[in-house]
Amino acid sequence: MKNILPVLHGDVGLFPIKELPPGLKRIDHEKRYTVRNGEMTGHRHVMSMEKVDDVKIYLDPVTGLHVFEVLNAVEISHEEHSTLVIDPGIYIEKAETEYNPFEKQLKNVQD
Repeated sequence: MKNILPVLHGDVGLFPIKELPPGLKRIDHEKRYTVRNGEMTGHRHVMSMEKVDDVKIYLDPVTGLHVFEVLNAVEISHEEHSTLVIDPGIYIEKAETEYNPFEKQLKNVQD
């Protein structure tokens, strides 16, 4: 089995997991799906697929995180980042965080 690597795309990270967590809610979507809107620029991280069935998208109602079951390779794009290919696998989406030692706080990175 191929070793699936994380996909790091600006402030969005898609991290491989072995199986779908319980309790997810399936999200209906089109062939272009906005993974995250940029808080500062309004730019979007968009997942593009040839067919809607290339990806099953879920939302974890407890954490609010997306889970993507990628069945055929798709792309993720953003106005300020290179387009990347996401290989088949199951990924959980997490925001990139940074620690501010002066404020002693962990914050989400804003794109």
